[in-house]
Amino acid sequence: MCNCKSNEVLEEVKKVINALAEEQDLPKRYGFSILSMLQGNYDDAAADVRYILKQRPRIGILHRRLGELSILKGDYKKAVPHFRKALKLNSIDFIALTWLALSYYHLGDNEMGLRKQKELEDLLIFMSSKNWSLTSTP
Repeated sequence: MCNCKSNEVLEEVKKVINALAEEQDLPKRYGFSILSMLQGNYDDAAADVRYILKQRPRIGILHRRLGELSILKGDYKKAVPHFRKALKLNSIDFIALTWLALSYYHLGDNEMGLRKQKELEDLLIFMSSKNWSLTSTP
């Protein structure tokens, strides 16, 4: 099960629904993916996310979600490319960067994990210097 706080999940759903407003079926599919994830049906959740990505491949948060779902299934190796893609699309996605560092550590690649951890520290210092919030506000 996901240990996500319900407000965080709702905020994430709002972001994606806004990004997908033109395609009426896609927000519904994203909602279904969240419900599937919360119920522990990670394969169903991933299928819904992949469906959306076929229509809108440049939404980084969806690539991050596939990485998170891979981790929930215990597959850190499969998670890495998803987090890398999320970061390619959104270089300040500190959540994807955190998961990427942890994935490398979990895979035994401490050198790469440490490198990503340093990138994360630098990113958070940069965001702090700009007074950017680490939480989203509607």
